[in-house]
Amino acid sequence: MDLQKIQAYMQQEGIGAWLVYDFRGGNPVLWQLLGQRRQTTRRVFLIVPAAGEPHLLGSAVEPEALAGLGIEIAHYASWEQLHALLRDAVEGLPQVAMEYWPGGALPTVSWVDGGTLELVRSLGPEVVSSADLCQVALATWSADALASHRDACRQVAEVKDAAFEYIRDRLHTGLTEFDVQSFIVAELEQRGLDSGHPPIIGVNGNSGNPHYEPHADTAAP
Repeated sequence: MDLQKIQAYMQQEGIGAWLVYDFRGGNPVLWQLLGQRRQTTRRVFLIVPAAGEPHLLGSAVEPEALAGLGIEIAHYASWEQLHALLRDAVEGLPQVAMEYWPGGALPTVSWVDGGTLELVRSLGPEVVSSADLCQVALATWSADALASHRDACRQVAEVKDAAFEYIRDRLHTGLTEFDVQSFIVAELEQRGLDSGHPPIIGVNGNSGNPHYEPHADTAAP
């Protein structure tokens, strides 16, 4: 977690604190910020102030769950204590950021349940989306990462062109979706590129199915 970069953005935007809330692993942002996933069964908050050191709020039932992360932990033994700790964290702050988006229009950053939003709002601050904060904290590329991305784009475009040439040369030979997929996979592997999942190759009715997977014995020509 690049605290200096995060806090500089918060100060620029007038965000008093970033409240990163998780329950039973439901918010991946917390664990990405902390650098490792922990098994927790109770509510956890990471409080990142616009100035000063961040700290965690964790349950006294499982004190070891968050130990060893290098961040101060305040434990709560009841919901009243949790509410009091949250009140102290946001007291006097006009705005705090959390993982939500107004109207749920951006579900990829909407990890906080409605009840927790109500709780934080009841303590005084306006809750704004942390979407841009997540970008600053977790999705900013280094120069090396950008160069790698551009190189991958170039190579994938070359594989795409090669695939269309492959289709053109074999269009009247009974070529199937699976054949084209296999060609692309082989080309990517030859270049040392890991796609994570074979590309979807679909024709006609299959082209509109975003979850279609061609198979050797059922693929369409």
